[in-house]
Amino acid sequence: MASNRIDQPGKSVVLERIVNDYPAFGLEQDFQQIQRLFLRRAGLDDHLNFDIAKGTYLGTQHIEVPEHIGTPVSMLQLLDTPDVISLFYSANALKGNDWALGGLPFDKLVAKLVHLGYKVEGKDFAPNAIREIKNRRLGFSMHNSVDPLTMEERANSLTMDDQILFLRAFFSHRWLTQEQQPHNGIIHDPVYAQHHRLNRHAIDSNASRSRYVEEFVKQLRRKYESGDQFDTSRFQGWVVRSLSNPERVYFLQRNVFGMPGRKPVERYDCTCYRGYNRMYGRQMMDECKHIEYLRKGLEMGLEKPSNMHTLGFMASRPA
Repeated sequence: MASNRIDQPGKSVVLERIVNDYPAFGLEQDFQQIQRLFLRRAGLDDHLNFDIAKGTYLGTQHIEVPEHIGTPVSMLQLLDTPDVISLFYSANALKGNDWALGGLPFDKLVAKLVHLGYKVEGKDFAPNAIREIKNRRLGFSMHNSVDPLTMEERANSLTMDDQILFLRAFFSHRWLTQEQQPHNGIIHDPVYAQHHRLNRHAIDSNASRSRYVEEFVKQLRRKYESGDQFDTSRFQGWVVRSLSNPERVYFLQRNVFGMPGRKPVERYDCTCYRGYNRMYGRQMMDECKHIEYLRKGLEMGLEKPSNMHTLGFMASRPA
């Protein structure tokens, strides 16, 4: 375990930030015990921990694209092991499903994502595996027992670049698996591929639960070993305050797509209500006013347009 010093605005002392530097962020520390907790069920109709294990793995597929986008390592180091599991579960459960997330400040967004996984439960179901991992202090478990900082304070200790990198990964498009879209699924779920019935329904078994946990740990092991490898050469991101409600904060991004020899295509996205629904294809909408103002500012050669309340900015840089 490592730590480093951070200044907290308004506080007269410098606090030590505890860093989760365990391999795979603690998931390998007590792997067999963690895996067994996901096998627990109260009966044949209890699929709670299967759904959590599956959702957690799919969360990595939604926001971790090697050498392109993903969660900064510095953010995962701020979390205990069960918090890491909850974050990825929530990334799958909430991505594209709750427009109100688009207006939350970064610290509030992170706290909501981390806490959601702990709240999942059902009548006559076995205990939620994430809560059990936390209660038994498996893996890395120092933040909530030793660290004096709240989740929001830890999130705010990240650099603006790292905050924007996470926002970019979370507020990206939601892709379907071959279970949801058999012929055109973008995400290949290797567990579903081997554990489903002829009617295409997924099989909830000890084998499939164990495999989802193994696949999740494999993703986090790769993440821990490779570190941050993001391509930001064709990306710009801004965090701006709402023009009408100063309590709301929106993330705007510009991405450039294109094949060699073809004219590149620009795409702008915003997390305001109009932009969120447009991003996730719920409604055919024109670009929001935030994107309109941003375009005008960029046309004037301003990377931080003066007609917007810009709180943070990340420019394109080589991969």
